[in-house]
Amino acid sequence: LTDPVLARGPDAGERARLMADARLAWRFIERFTDPATGLCAGTVQQGRTRIVNREATMWDLASQLHGIRVARQLALIGADEARARVALLVDNLPLAQVDGHPLPPAMFRTDDKAVVTPGFDICDAGRFAVALDATVAAGLLERERAALVLAGWDLAAALPGGRPYSHVLG
Repeated sequence: LTDPVLARGPDAGERARLMADARLAWRFIERFTDPATGLCAGTVQQGRTRIVNREATMWDLASQLHGIRVARQLALIGADEARARVALLVDNLPLAQVDGHPLPPAMFRTDDKAVVTPGFDICDAGRFAVALDATVAAGLLERERAALVLAGWDLAAALPGGRPYSHVLG
């Protein structure tokens, strides 16, 4: 032990294993992102048959943003590709009316943005906002463009009395 604590990085073998994991995770985003919307499928079942679940949540899109950011950080993709992927995703974010308020839907399709589960999940939206901010901090999206995304949502409707609420199943 040292004082102060000094973090040790992984050895060469562990780094190689971690990079293999990172490449595998990135391949998922590459393979299952819809080219028209830029939104990645939520899950894929592999086996005798492959089932691509085109349903996703804002939590899933947050994971996708983090994946793009980290793929760039690890030099798995270039900055131009990362920026283009983020821009396409942001340009195709789904929006629904929840009790008359524009909010991201609880669940939607990644190929056509159709609402699958009406409602709104405050936790998913919060995680997406954190991922969006990290994407801005990484230089992959302009702060003004990120602010426009959040300004398009009526988040005050999800915070009555200052307390966060999700709206599901009516």
